[in-house]
Amino acid sequence: MATEVNVYKEVWSVLSKVDVSEHAEEKAGLTYLSWAWAWGVLMEHYPDAEYEFLEEKFFSDGSCKVECIICIRGKTRSMWLPVMDYRNNAIENPSSREISDSQMRCLVKCMAMWGLGHYIYAGEDLPSDTPPPPPAKKKASKKADSKKASTSGNGASAKKVHPVVAATRELLVAGAKSIDELTDLWTSNKKDYSALDKTIYEEVVKAFSERKLELKKETSDGNQNA
Repeated sequence: MATEVNVYKEVWSVLSKVDVSEHAEEKAGLTYLSWAWAWGVLMEHYPDAEYEFLEEKFFSDGSCKVECIICIRGKTRSMWLPVMDYRNNAIENPSSREISDSQMRCLVKCMAMWGLGHYIYAGEDLPSDTPPPPPAKKKASKKADSKKASTSGNGASAKKVHPVVAATRELLVAGAKSIDELTDLWTSNKKDYSALDKTIYEEVVKAFSERKLELKKETSDGNQNA
């Protein structure tokens, strides 16, 4: 029993300290990490690691779940994931491509169970033992940048912002003053957002993500100045 604990503890201690932020991107409210990069990091530390996908499980509504197991030094951890569309809803009768994509995302999540990138799924910005980056130079607000672009007289046409996206951005800045308020705002309007066109939906999700980062920074700055 002591050997098992030591293996899990050692792997977690090593992988949980890796900063994956530069290789992660957010899409439709979920954080994605390149499976190729993540596997490369795992191989650097534990070249004997192996993974296996279990047989997909289909449910009565036609949706599907994939499951992955990663074995390191004879010890295993597993993770599962539904096959989802860009709105994070389960797909009915998914194609082989959709199943394959979900399997690779599941592989990354399984690596998080060993520690790699776990802090992202926990809603943190950096691993616990990583010092925060130096403060960035203050930039003009997005609102000011937008106004500047719209009044520019250089003859170049500014990129048009869909009215729904523009209204959402204004609502987020004016109405969401905390992470909890932001979450409530998303939850209360999620049904309407899900009915939007894919491109507009992803822009709305991006606006929420950007506001979330702003609120985190405002909270961090406030704590430092306290």
